[in-house]
Amino acid sequence: MNEEIMFQTKDKVLIFGNWLSPENPIGAVLLLHMMPADKSSWRVLQDELSKRRIASLAIDLRGHGKSVSKGTETIDYKTFSDFEHQDSMLDVESSLQFLRKKGFNLKQIVAIGASIGANLALETVVENDAMPAVVLLSPGEDYRGIKTFPLAEALDPNQSVFAVASAGDDQKSHDAARAIVEKARSAKKEFKSFTSAGHGTNIFLQDQNLPGLIADWVAGSINKQTA
Repeated sequence: MNEEIMFQTKDKVLIFGNWLSPENPIGAVLLLHMMPADKSSWRVLQDELSKRRIASLAIDLRGHGKSVSKGTETIDYKTFSDFEHQDSMLDVESSLQFLRKKGFNLKQIVAIGASIGANLALETVVENDAMPAVVLLSPGEDYRGIKTFPLAEALDPNQSVFAVASAGDDQKSHDAARAIVEKARSAKKEFKSFTSAGHGTNIFLQDQNLPGLIADWVAGSINKQTA
């Protein structure tokens, strides 16, 4: 099943998402895009996840893509303050509610994010310690006030982390991703380094095997939790 869905956050932002679910899924992934981008940036990864019987929800974060309505107001991420960017966690909260209504419990849900979406994904799994794992593409030490180093240190040892970033052309994210993995108390953690491969989901354009590698890693993390 592949369909566009929508739901409203508690502060009345209308969030649009792409929901892709195979038959009898073993788990689900919440996908949080980078800036500027939208839910379509996850298409190739959603396909790989589906092949492994993993459902996925890729949303347009507030102010991006189609998610530009807050009540009667039109919103645009380009004008957001740091606090307004941090309110994207309300989008995440409503997304997790959507996934729970689809029958998934937190132990079956993995968060994946790119750039600021990676920071949001890390915050999500820290706030929901039953979630088994997080994947970070080009995270930052501090994006819009979302600071990853203390979040990494707050991860439960049972929560796995996989970080990906590119050296050279995206050195700050590369250094942050490596530091996050080093600081994490996770029993299962991995850092994959690229060189001159771009930022966030743009790395998929340089390494077409990466989406499959991530999907395999996610499947292993979900199976470990549900076995």
